[in-house]
Amino acid sequence: MRYESAKRRKRMKQIILIFTLIFCVWGGALSVEAQADANATWREAVRQYRKEHYLDARKAFESLVEQGYHSGDLYYNLGNTYVKLHQYPKAMLMYERALKERPGMKDARENLKSLREEMDTDIIELKPFFLSRWWQGWLGLLPPNAWAGISALLFLVIGWLAWRYLEKRVDGARNPLILAVVLAGVFIASAYGSYRMHSRRDTAVVLPDTVPLYEGPDSRSHAATEVPPGIKVTIIDSIGHWYKVALPDRQLGWMPDSVVIKI
Repeated sequence: MRYESAKRRKRMKQIILIFTLIFCVWGGALSVEAQADANATWREAVRQYRKEHYLDARKAFESLVEQGYHSGDLYYNLGNTYVKLHQYPKAMLMYERALKERPGMKDARENLKSLREEMDTDIIELKPFFLSRWWQGWLGLLPPNAWAGISALLFLVIGWLAWRYLEKRVDGARNPLILAVVLAGVFIASAYGSYRMHSRRDTAVVLPDTVPLYEGPDSRSHAATEVPPGIKVTIIDSIGHWYKVALPDRQLGWMPDSVVIKI
């Protein structure tokens, strides 16, 4: 009886293994097919854009976004398409998303700057402290995974140098060990900062027509100013369907969550 039970268990494990392999192969085939479809959609969108068929290009680019694809190039090209269609607030949103994916994307930054300069608004963006700008630019050089990978390699170097210094008593390993520890700290902070920058969801762009900035989370409260579409705001708090936001000039107020789209 024990022998028959063992045979049944073995047969059941074989069946489970076979089905697992089938599902893995099937899932991989679906993934490859989905990627091929996405590549074809991308090529079609670029082709339509070059032919100046901007409505068709927009439809193709937007379909990729709806399917869950995210990249600086995708957002940048969709932003350019919106510009051609004179949908400037949406273009600004796409450029902001492109810069969130790739903070070092110069073309997206320049296009966004040009659109902001053309806006008819009294809201003046206050520049952050230069060290903060430098740190943001540093974090944008690499994606979070790359920073984390470099940190992991440095830990291996630290282990090897520590072994040489402690076990082999190699005096020349001390200074490189200290340097490696310092660099590892910098790259760990960079990995964490890059991850926070890519995952933050506290910024948004105003998309409808000009909307009031209320002093409280109620449309019956006093409107402190008018906010034109395309303005980037920072979400500080929320109550119900209202966001407390900070404008680029650091003016605070409230607006409905329906009038903004998160970057």
